[in-house]
Amino acid sequence: MGVLPIGTGNAFARDLGLQPGDWRKAVDILAEGRQRRVDVGQVTAGLDRFYFLNIIGLGFVVDAARTAARLKRLGNSAYTFAALWQALKLKSLSVTLEADGRTIEHDAIFVEISNTRYTGTHFLIAPSARMDDGFLDVTLLRKLPRWRLLWLFPSIYSGGHVNFDEIQVIRGRQIRIRHPAGCSLIVDGEFRGETPAEVTCLPQDLAIFCS
Repeated sequence: MGVLPIGTGNAFARDLGLQPGDWRKAVDILAEGRQRRVDVGQVTAGLDRFYFLNIIGLGFVVDAARTAARLKRLGNSAYTFAALWQALKLKSLSVTLEADGRTIEHDAIFVEISNTRYTGTHFLIAPSARMDDGFLDVTLLRKLPRWRLLWLFPSIYSGGHVNFDEIQVIRGRQIRIRHPAGCSLIVDGEFRGETPAEVTCLPQDLAIFCS
């Protein structure tokens, strides 16, 4: 598979060294023909089964993505403005998930399950994630006051948010989202499926062109 960074977010492309809009470099990479194998996330939600390369999330991130879709004319800034807007309407979810058999329960603002480091173009949501290590990185933001979220927000650009007490990071090969039920999921920028869901890492299951 080849990647052209011509979307709104281009988060997966950033981990390949491609900046948004840098389609000429992407075409050169395709022409060179070098490849690497990367992990793939498999999602089972009810009777639906689908896959992702970048990230899957629920909660605040779904609401922010819906807002960003209405702000595409702002380009790469759409996700930042959308996140700040949703922070004004902050709400939490009672979340229960399992990571390789370990149960985690929290009132959470969002849960993101990452195969790569970035989301929304510039947000370094999972700084330790690697797309070929056989693991998925779970980032969970616990319930917090609105002012605290706004104070923490700038750190997501550098990945420093993972050092705050309200953030929990878990790594696993198989993640089960047990509760809440009926929550929409955002999958590589698309809305698909709802909880409960099972997310599995398929190690190095796909070959992609890379520099």
